[in-house]
Amino acid sequence: SSAQRSIPSPVRHFSDNLWAFYGEDTIKVTPKLTVTLGLRYEIPLYAKPDHGVFSSLSLTRPNPGAGNLPGALEFLGTGPGRAGTNIIFDPGDYLRAFSPRTGVAYALTPKTVLRVGYGIFL
Repeated sequence: SSAQRSIPSPVRHFSDNLWAFYGEDTIKVTPKLTVTLGLRYEIPLYAKPDHGVFSSLSLTRPNPGAGNLPGALEFLGTGPGRAGTNIIFDPGDYLRAFSPRTGVAYALTPKTVLRVGYGIFL
């Protein structure tokens, strides 16, 4: 005897993308010292739900179930009681996403190298 059950894959109800550009240069300062400088720039296209099925907490929206005190769920999409948009975040809020990177490598011996790096990751 045997049993089998098929479970469908989850349906994705949103779309999102990320564009990123990266440039780097390596400078050999001395035969033993190398410096690396890089810069990354990101343009996120935030998740956009297909049919306004997402909600988020708005701390300024009046809550009718609590005597119109601030703090209520806000549903995306168009129609009565909805936000009027399917955009979760305003893309203009994140257009300064520059992420510098730097690194230094120093050769103590031909087989031993010390490396250190630093970067800001947004």
